Amino acid sequence: MPAESLPSPAQPVQPAQAIQAGRIKELEAALAARDEQLKTLLVSNVILNSVFLREKTVLPPSIAMEVFGRIFTVEEVDGVATAVAHAPDGSAIMSREDPARLAGPEEALELYIMQYYPERDAILRASHAGSGAAGNAERQSRAGMIIPRNDAKAFAANLEAIARGEVNVR
Repeated sequence: MPAESLPSPAQPVQPAQAIQAGRIKELEAALAARDEQLKTLLVSNVILNSVFLREKTVLPPSIAMEVFGRIFTVEEVDGVATAVAHAPDGSAIMSREDPARLAGPEEALELYIMQYYPERDAILRASHAGSGAAGNAERQSRAGMIIPRNDAKAFAANLEAIARGEVNVR
């Protein structure tokens, strides 16, 4: 509807115009609801299908969605609605492989966690690489660590720390 056909605040509103204005508001509200549904579906698809989240973190999908879903907005990229991740400063996260392009959702999620998420060490799965020998840094990070009672390997690897009270067995 052209702007000049809308009544000014000083002009009385005609019944047909009021109905039409109400219909426009109704359609705008419906469109906003659909946009929110689209965002929810696109972002939840990214989170639920993320290999990085599934294999490299200890987060269940519902918590990952709550924590990381908010970094995404739905934007039109090359004519397609796409989930675009943003850094804390609001800038879009760019790809490592091609810095001129936006990072794909999976890459952006990994980059966000590794570069910006302050509690990444708490959510990343422990690496199983190495000899199992504890260096100084590992000994310091064990404070408050809990291992399962039936995990003989972890129990044996942490025997001294258990004796010192640095590791709890449950």
